Amino acid sequence: MSFYPEPILLIEGGVVRDSNAALSRLIGADDPAFCHGQSFARVVSIDAQRTDGVSWLSGTLSGPDAEVPVEALLLPLNAGKDARQHLVYLRDRRPWLEREETLHRAKLQAEMERNSARQFLAQMTHELRTPLNAVIGFSEIMVNQLFGALDDRYRDYAEDIMQSGRHLLGIINDILDLSKIEAGEMVLDERQVDIGRVVQSSIRILSERAAMGQVSIQVDPACIFPLVIGDETKLKQLFLNLLSNAVKFTPSGGRVLVRSEIDSRGWLAISVIDTGIGMSVTDSKIAMMPFKQLHAKTEHDDRGTGLGLTISQAIAVLHNGTLELASEVGKGTRVTLKLPADRLMAVS
Repeated sequence: MSFYPEPILLIEGGVVRDSNAALSRLIGADDPAFCHGQSFARVVSIDAQRTDGVSWLSGTLSGPDAEVPVEALLLPLNAGKDARQHLVYLRDRRPWLEREETLHRAKLQAEMERNSARQFLAQMTHELRTPLNAVIGFSEIMVNQLFGALDDRYRDYAEDIMQSGRHLLGIINDILDLSKIEAGEMVLDERQVDIGRVVQSSIRILSERAAMGQVSIQVDPACIFPLVIGDETKLKQLFLNLLSNAVKFTPSGGRVLVRSEIDSRGWLAISVIDTGIGMSVTDSKIAMMPFKQLHAKTEHDDRGTGLGLTISQAIAVLHNGTLELASEVGKGTRVTLKLPADRLMAVS
């Protein structure tokens, strides 16, 4: 036992009978036999009750002038529950506790930095939104010529200012949404939602953009749209993201179609299907990552933040659902929102 490199004790009837030099080194005792003849419970206090079977138990080793956190493993030298002799192996817990403390401090520091970043982001988005809304509002007045006619060139400039302002505001909103998602602060305002009306409303908003790109956008007449329990605003945001991407990546003359069905599990599956440029399997995975853009060279390509699918996926998950993407280069893309059966109500 004296040659064993780790601290070890021999106890009999609950009393320490022998120990090795490694034990005295661990506690910093000059006398290797400092604990001989003492009660084991006095030398090593165990934090928890012993359980059946062999297991390491946390505790504290007490010496003449110090205490050391340890783990103890008790092994009987005789078979049966009445064994009087045990070997007790000890392990120093200080390195583990130091690592735990380091990790804890790092976690607290990271959380403080995240909180600071979120506070800064919230403040900055407010500071940016206020003047942006003013820019957008005044440029709309100019575009609509509410206070008198404008030269065509100035009206075009006002149109550009308005569209750029709206684009920048959309980017700010996306970044703020992402920060809420990462912080776990995005919550649902749940109520009864006519999902068919949400889809039709989203299509109407994008119909002008689709027409400009000569892309048809429509709903399959065979669609099934039940009433659902969910957040209408966030579901509309999801469909606007999906339909906007479909229109953006579909060349002139292409088509975007919305289909829905109740699957074998009773889940609602709503798909946005386009005949666009499509993606490889690798690009499909990249497209779901934050800030990842595939930079398609379509004639009506307008770059965004690369957050649309990421935010849409988070909205689907908040509704206990999924967002699935399937694509093939040159043939198009299908993105499907699936909502669980317990969110569905009557079919409208």
